[in-house]
Amino acid sequence: MMAESRIHAAVTKYIDALEHFSAQSMPEFLSLCSSEIEFRDPFNHTFNRDDFRRVLAHMLKQVDGLQFDVSGHWLGEDSLVIRWRFTGRARFIGKLDIPGLSEVAFDENAKVCRHIDYWDANEHITCKLPLIGPAVRLAMRPMSI
Repeated sequence: MMAESRIHAAVTKYIDALEHFSAQSMPEFLSLCSSEIEFRDPFNHTFNRDDFRRVLAHMLKQVDGLQFDVSGHWLGEDSLVIRWRFTGRARFIGKLDIPGLSEVAFDENAKVCRHIDYWDANEHITCKLPLIGPAVRLAMRPMSI
């Protein structure tokens, strides 16, 4: 286990970089990540920094005014959990306001080696798509009370 002060510094830097993420800050953000970072969200699962960069670049291309607001974080023995809200405006969908959590792990060099996002893509993306959304909402109706 790395020194406690080293992990706390890495946590602070990563959260700050996430909250100030932009196309201009992407190189600095990625410098906090291992070359073998695993990233997963509802749409992507990658295993290296180059593919993670492609995911981030695609997100920046699809979402105007992208912003992450971190409202809390918890550091466990071997991982960090970050609670955030993602806002912006996406083509075809409009305004985005997505709450979520990320599980983040650091390697022995205090670099992020795993970042797993947990958020409801169905509610916040799929159900809002112009052609698919109405069919998905209709299909889900029998499951609700």
